[in-house]
Amino acid sequence: MKRIILLATFSSLFLVPKAQVWDDFNDGDLIENPAWFGDRDSFMVNSSSQLQLNALGAGRAHLSTGLSLSNITEDMEWRFWIRESFSPSNNNYARFYLMSDRSNLLDTGLQGYYLKFGESLSNDAVRLYCQQGNTHTLLCSATEGAIAGNFDIHVKVIRSATGKWTLYCSDKGSAILKEETHCTDTTLTTSDYIGLACYYTASNRNKFYFDDIYCGGLYIDTIPPNITNIAVNQQTKNEITITFNEDIDSVSSFYRMNYWVDNNIGYPDSVYFSQNDLSRIHLIYINHLPVNIPLTLSVGKITDLAGNRMTDTTFHFSLYQSQLFDIVISEIMAKPSPVINLPEAEYIELKNRKSYPINLDGWQLQLGNSSRILPNITIAANGYLLITSASNTNSFTGYGDVATISSMQITDAGQTIRLTNNNENLIHFVSFSDSWYENTIKKNGGWSLEMIDTENPCEEKNNWSSSQNNNGGTPCKENSISRHNPDITTPLLEKVAYEGDNIISIYFSETMLPDRFSNKNTYQFSHSIQIDSIISIANNLRSITIKLSDSLLSGVIYTLTIIDTLFDCVENSIPIQSFISFGYATYPNINDVIINEILFNPKEGGVDFVEIYNRSDKIIDLRSLRLSGYKSDGSIDTGKMVSPSGRQLFPQQYMVLTTNPDIIQSHYYCPYPENFILMNSLPGYSNTSGTVILLHDAEIIDLFTYNEKMHYPLLKSYKGVSLERINYERKAQDEFNWHSASSTVEYATPGYRNSSFSSNIEQTSYFEVYPEIFSPDNDGYNDNLNISYSFPQPGYRASVYIYNVNGKKVRTLVNNQLLETEGYFVWDGVIEGNIKATIGTYIILIEYWNPEGKTGRIKKTCTLAIKFK
Repeated sequence: MKRIILLATFSSLFLVPKAQVWDDFNDGDLIENPAWFGDRDSFMVNSSSQLQLNALGAGRAHLSTGLSLSNITEDMEWRFWIRESFSPSNNNYARFYLMSDRSNLLDTGLQGYYLKFGESLSNDAVRLYCQQGNTHTLLCSATEGAIAGNFDIHVKVIRSATGKWTLYCSDKGSAILKEETHCTDTTLTTSDYIGLACYYTASNRNKFYFDDIYCGGLYIDTIPPNITNIAVNQQTKNEITITFNEDIDSVSSFYRMNYWVDNNIGYPDSVYFSQNDLSRIHLIYINHLPVNIPLTLSVGKITDLAGNRMTDTTFHFSLYQSQLFDIVISEIMAKPSPVINLPEAEYIELKNRKSYPINLDGWQLQLGNSSRILPNITIAANGYLLITSASNTNSFTGYGDVATISSMQITDAGQTIRLTNNNENLIHFVSFSDSWYENTIKKNGGWSLEMIDTENPCEEKNNWSSSQNNNGGTPCKENSISRHNPDITTPLLEKVAYEGDNIISIYFSETMLPDRFSNKNTYQFSHSIQIDSIISIANNLRSITIKLSDSLLSGVIYTLTIIDTLFDCVENSIPIQSFISFGYATYPNINDVIINEILFNPKEGGVDFVEIYNRSDKIIDLRSLRLSGYKSDGSIDTGKMVSPSGRQLFPQQYMVLTTNPDIIQSHYYCPYPENFILMNSLPGYSNTSGTVILLHDAEIIDLFTYNEKMHYPLLKSYKGVSLERINYERKAQDEFNWHSASSTVEYATPGYRNSSFSSNIEQTSYFEVYPEIFSPDNDGYNDNLNISYSFPQPGYRASVYIYNVNGKKVRTLVNNQLLETEGYFVWDGVIEGNIKATIGTYIILIEYWNPEGKTGRIKKTCTLAIKFK
């Protein structure tokens, strides 16, 4: 479409001179209209209707076309567009010949004028030369360093009949021409050809582009100006900059009544030009413009320098002030190889969640510890933008809007990616992992990770998965796995870590909105403790570090309460009056923290866990604690950190260390999910034997060498059965201090007291039955008969039978069941056949035994009754 417009424009803008060349390459060939000669096999017309170098290797190539100029007596003009998608050098540059006496532009005997694009170091500028054989004379130069990197610019040269040369260039990526320099030279006044020559190494054999080449009479302006851009100053918030496609008349442009903004804003208070730029007008207002509100600017009665009046028009715009999650990272291609159907190139896709376009000029994309500045590019309302390295620009032609950065190296296994605005304020971040792929095949490469629901930007693993599109990804398109996936989880206070010097960090279970996060009035502390200051908010918005007004006292447990509303990033709120305990934490001494339970042979699909217990009267800081084991050479491994950011373990509290709390909690009864610590990895504990070591720095706090033979010998399988410590006071290495978890607790007790626990108190009665009279009518009063038991040591099994007064067995309540040291059974008054028992007296027969041969039999009685209304 652009070239159709340009062709129409050129056909109406020029007075046709006696000699003229015009080629926009829309015809797709180099053979006619006009005919180009030279190294045609080294060039092509690409899919964008541009002339592109397409050589086989390093070298030089040229094209020229005839244009006879004899004793120039009238003003002449040359125009063209050029792009070099690399940093030019003395080995990689282009010449555009404005005049030449020979068709072979590589001929060293040539007489003519040319523009050079590229040189060594960083001062590359567009330069005009006069060539007389091997003598090349520099006549004038445009802005130094303007084309030092890859560039695409429009160029215009005017030679007056008297020999004055004037050079105009646009900024990179712009079409607005500005006068750069001028000089006078009449050495040569005749020419037979114009054209271009490329000098290149193999790596740049296809990175030169040219378009819209014109040579002929002077341009006669009959076209009115138009507005190409409207921008609002984000810092001052009271300035609108209007950019035109050409220089405009100062008289019409300075009349402030020619500009009007709705929403009760009205006319500007002052108007002025940019310095040395007659194509850019600044409108200044005394008051700030409203933020993020659609506005309409009406512009009228503007003329260019030739007196052409612009059609009165209106533009819709807004003063954009970025907010968290306006734009989200919605797709990540971290490992593009092996290729499925997409280019073999890393990319990151951004999604604009707003109904208006957003300019990203100066925004930053941080990949791990490396930051990249985004170019001056706008992401459309509700649109997408693909970000990739500059070397991959051509690979994504046709996919959608693309922004390039200098380089992109995404870690395959995962890393944190952060998007910040030009004031370095956070917009979105994702800490992804290759565990987010749903299968190993896609994890191996060629498939992108996609966000499921862009309205749920903080859910991370629960809101991401690998693409299901057959191409391997959906760059600049709606994600293939897109669906409604709301976050309905209530955020929670997770922990408080003591940092020392009256400083604590408060951690939350989810990413929080920062507006009230840093409000001191949100938090209330017991013991009259006040907040002295907010020190910092974590980059992931999940913790805040504060300094307290008073010192914490050792041995005192304090309470933090939330007394104002705090929201996660989708505005789920933490319940007001939520609270958590914390205190002055110290590091553990030997046996302060002990190994209390271990699952080393998990169920199918399960994971290991190690449970620890604080048997001291101190609050223990776990940040320096490591879970370890022996290496193959018998030395102690450095181990895995339990909680690098800190976690407080209170006296008589249990804590479960595992790589997947969700799996453990799905396999076992876990009444205290807050007693779990997620670890990235555990030491490799064998399914048959091994050693668990707790380290504080290099000191052994506790050590337990386990073996599957320590399990209860009558178990059919040890899979999914934990070993429990019987008594906290007895040594970990006493094999009689460990026993298999009971079947009544599904063979593990993660996060609470062990089923095999014994306090070594002598028992006088093994079984009790209560209440003596029960009424199973579901009224909430004595509905069940409880049969409690207590044994001095674990390992007992029992069977419990229920008989009526006639001696008939009506129910087998328990059959050969492995017992805890303490517990109970319940009879709900239902007999075999799922029939409610009749009123009357019943006999409870209990038989028990252990592997050492100790047996017993007990009879108890009870009465089943009903209440009369």
